[in-house]
Amino acid sequence: MLWGAGLLLAVLVFLRLFVVGLYVVRTDSMAPTLIGSTGGEYLVVRFDGARDLARQDVVALTPGGGEHEPRVKRLVGLPGERVALRNGDLWIGDAVLPPDAPRPDWVPVFDQQRRDVEASFRFTDAWTRAGDALELDARAVAPGEGRGLLYLRQPLHDDYFDHDGRFVEGDTVVGDAALEVTVELGEPVPRLRLGLTEMGDRFEVRLEFGADGAHASLLRQNAEGAAVLDEADLAWAPGPHRLRFANRDDALRFDLDGAPALAASYAQNAFMPLDHAHRGLSAPTERVFLGGEGGRATFRDLVVLRDLHYTPRGAFAVDDALVLGPSEVFVLGDNSSHSRDGRDWGPTPLREVLGHPLGVVWPPARSRPLGR
Repeated sequence: MLWGAGLLLAVLVFLRLFVVGLYVVRTDSMAPTLIGSTGGEYLVVRFDGARDLARQDVVALTPGGGEHEPRVKRLVGLPGERVALRNGDLWIGDAVLPPDAPRPDWVPVFDQQRRDVEASFRFTDAWTRAGDALELDARAVAPGEGRGLLYLRQPLHDDYFDHDGRFVEGDTVVGDAALEVTVELGEPVPRLRLGLTEMGDRFEVRLEFGADGAHASLLRQNAEGAAVLDEADLAWAPGPHRLRFANRDDALRFDLDGAPALAASYAQNAFMPLDHAHRGLSAPTERVFLGGEGGRATFRDLVVLRDLHYTPRGAFAVDDALVLGPSEVFVLGDNSSHSRDGRDWGPTPLREVLGHPLGVVWPPARSRPLGR
C-alpha cells in the first residue's frame, strides 16, 4: 500500500518536473486568448522546450523581471528572421505575411446576438428592425447613394468579448477588419454592397443579380482613383446566404457560404489625405458598412471582427526592424496595448522557452484546449 502510494507520488513528481506543469495567468496581456484579471486562468503546460516551434504558437517562457510564474505569449518571429511592426501589422523580412500563412483567430468586436445593433450602427429611413431581422427597403435609393447603407458608427477599437460574454472596450484604433452577415433577397432584387475602410482606402464588394445568378465585383477607392481588383459570376440559389468580407494584412477576401468567391492583395494602404506625417491613421468610425440599393433584402446575424493589432510602443521591432539570432525568437501579447512583451525586452533566447500550453483547466466553466 505504502509502496503503491510512493510510486504514484514519484510519477506525479516526475510528470510535474519533466512533462507537464500547472501555471496561472493573472493578467490580460493575452486577451482574449487568455483572460487572467477575473480570478486567473490555470494552464497545463507541456515541457517540450523549443522543439517543434511554429509561428503563431502560444508558448510559455521562464519567469522574468521578478515574476514568479512563466510568461505566456504568442511566438511571431523565428530564429534568423527580420521582424518589424508597422501600422499594427507583423512584417517578416520586407513584407506582411502572405494570405495563406497561419494566423490567430479573428476577434469579434460586434455580435448582433450580444450587442444592440441600433446603438452601434447608423440607421437611415431605408432600414427598419423587426426582431432579429434588419429589413432594407431601398427601392427609392439611387445607385451610389449612401442612404441604403448601414454604417458602423462606433470606433473600431481593440475591443473583445471575454469568456463570460462580457464586452471589454479597448482604446486603440485597429486596422484590419471583417464583416459577416446572412442575407435573403426580397422583391425587387437589390444590388448589395459590403464595405471596409482602412487608412485612406475604401474597399467594397458589390453583388448585382440577374437570371443566371450574381455578378460580384471587388473594388478599391482612394484619393488616386478607383479600381476593380477582382470579379466573378456566382451561383445564387433562392433563400438565405452567409456573406463574409475580410481585409487582413493587405489581402482582401470575399466568401459566399463559406467558399472563397473573390480575392486580391494590394501593396500597402493609401494614406488618409490629412495624414501628412504618414502615421498610418484610420478614421475611427464608419469603418464597416453594408446594404444596397434599388430593392429589398433582409439581413441577420451581423458580426464585425478585427485582427490582432500591435501598438507601436517599446524599444524593439517598432522604429527599426529587429534581426533575430540563430537561437532567438520574438514574442508578443495578443492584447498589445496592455502587454509587456518582446517590444520591451527584445529577443527571447530559445533556452527560455518552457513549452506549449495545452489548455485551460480552471475555472471549469472556461476549460478549453489551446490549439497550435
